[in-house]
Amino acid sequence: MKIRFSPRYKLLISLFLIFLLLTLPTSSAVQPASDFTVPTTSNDDFTLSEQQEPVVLEFMTPLCIQCREVEENLKDLHPEYGDEFTFLSIDIDSNPIDYLKDLKEGRNIPWELASGDADLFSTYQGTVVPILVIIDSEGYITYERRGVPSKNELSREFDKVLEGTAERLDLREYGIYTIAILGGFASFFSPCSFPLLPSYVAYYIRPDGKNKKQTGLSMGLKASLGIVMVFGIIGAIAVSGGRWLAEYIPYLELIVGILILILGIFILSNIDIGGHLSKNLKTLKDRLKMNSSKNSNDSSPFFYGLGYGASSAGCTAPVFIAVILSSWLSQGIQGAIIVLLLYLITMSMLMIIFSLITVRFKNVLQRELSEASLWISRISGIVLVIAGSYLVYSFIIL
Repeated sequence: MKIRFSPRYKLLISLFLIFLLLTLPTSSAVQPASDFTVPTTSNDDFTLSEQQEPVVLEFMTPLCIQCREVEENLKDLHPEYGDEFTFLSIDIDSNPIDYLKDLKEGRNIPWELASGDADLFSTYQGTVVPILVIIDSEGYITYERRGVPSKNELSREFDKVLEGTAERLDLREYGIYTIAILGGFASFFSPCSFPLLPSYVAYYIRPDGKNKKQTGLSMGLKASLGIVMVFGIIGAIAVSGGRWLAEYIPYLELIVGILILILGIFILSNIDIGGHLSKNLKTLKDRLKMNSSKNSNDSSPFFYGLGYGASSAGCTAPVFIAVILSSWLSQGIQGAIIVLLLYLITMSMLMIIFSLITVRFKNVLQRELSEASLWISRISGIVLVIAGSYLVYSFIIL
């Protein structure tokens, strides 16, 4: 069967491809890691090129939950490899050294912490923390991992470096605007928000006919508006100098975890949340004597977008704020605004494309998955319950 795309789809696909081209690295070659100097909690500067032994770099933020997991894995491995490697955790939030000294002491971290920034982070392909980088004694990158690597994986990589069998990786350098686009991708597919996507599909392919008038474009625009509202507010505060906002992100993650947990319970209970929201919103509009067309009554995609944006911010807001502040310092207020817009545009495009695909193949999905729709809904609910419980657990324990 030949699939034909309307001009609207072709335009979005073209814009999407242009964004992908913008994310291509400015250079690619097997060469030593970029040199840098950062102040550390030892009161001495750390310069990469001066190191005589392999280096383990952890790019982190103090309030990042996954960074704490990486930190705990490194703590377990440090007694075995601490004499062979130089461990260094680099805070990309550029917190003062005194703050990092208190952090090091409070968490019993046996290696030094350093104060970095988003410019250094972008040099090492930074889009989301944590990132772990291993550099051999000759200054070449042999390992780079986003997220939380297992202790067994790290142990194998450490042994390869010590045995001289580790493969050297290509070094790719990105500009601040490219980092903003990649950051938008990372925020959209954040582990805090990604579990929401199956429930989004399950709700809008339901065979009860309630969504038959909902177009993919209107659905995507409404959901994108919710995402833009969340990240737009955070970005606007960051652009205006509100760096203090990062301190409250973990509490946002706790709130989001509770809301996701409740949402999962509602889905498992077969409660039509979107219908209730739309009905209550319509009642509010009627009381306020606000006119609206029948096709625009379903505001549940907007609330979904709010939840999706808030969930993503719980994981990625510290990096988001750091990149904006870095662009502000290096390129002024205009550069920071451009970075903010690139973030928002990237996330919005992804949500619109995802919505268009969902609606475009709605009939196929309904036909193929009609018998399994109940199980899909239940699985989505279980995933949300697990994700919400994990966020709450991580906040309380870590």
